[in-house]
Amino acid sequence: MEDMKELKSVLERVEGKLIAAGSIYAAMNFVYWLLAMSLFYVVSGAVELPGTLAALYWGAAILAGFWVTGTVFKRLADLYAASGKGTGGFPLWKIAVPWGVGSVVGWWAVPAALDASPDVRFAVGLLSFIAVSLLGQWALVTRDMESMPSFLVPLMAVPLAFTMKAGASSWAGFAVATGFSLTVLLYLHSAFRAIER
Repeated sequence: MEDMKELKSVLERVEGKLIAAGSIYAAMNFVYWLLAMSLFYVVSGAVELPGTLAALYWGAAILAGFWVTGTVFKRLADLYAASGKGTGGFPLWKIAVPWGVGSVVGWWAVPAALDASPDVRFAVGLLSFIAVSLLGQWALVTRDMESMPSFLVPLMAVPLAFTMKAGASSWAGFAVATGFSLTVLLYLHSAFRAIER
């Protein structure tokens, strides 16, 4: 009987470490995008970035983001496969479809439908893109409470972006960063709780 209690205790600690590792890997993805956004604001605040350089920056950041996200999701899939909670594979379409839909909605449909300044159209488009993409990813992949601020904060910011007279695009970026920061905080909190149990 004592051996069973000890085995149960060991298994609970191992499960806690697996949950913690999964939460930390998920947080790393959002930290990467916070870094990419912050670096963009630091650079563009120091020097005037022409549209071409800004597009090149974001193109490079997105390509690097594909690598970071792919690495994180592969490690998560491997982690869950090792724990018996998954197969080790991950269908890429569950990531690609929400981001494709979010791109169409946020970068084309919403801005085209708005009668507003270019700054407001960009801000609402950015917020819509992030909210739709991450809501779709949440629905198809994560379904966890920790990632909800990443799409809820941008979604709640959309109506406020309409009222902005100036600086809407910068404000939208900070709204996205706030949602991502809350998500990272919740993932880390979840990791610490899993380790301490």
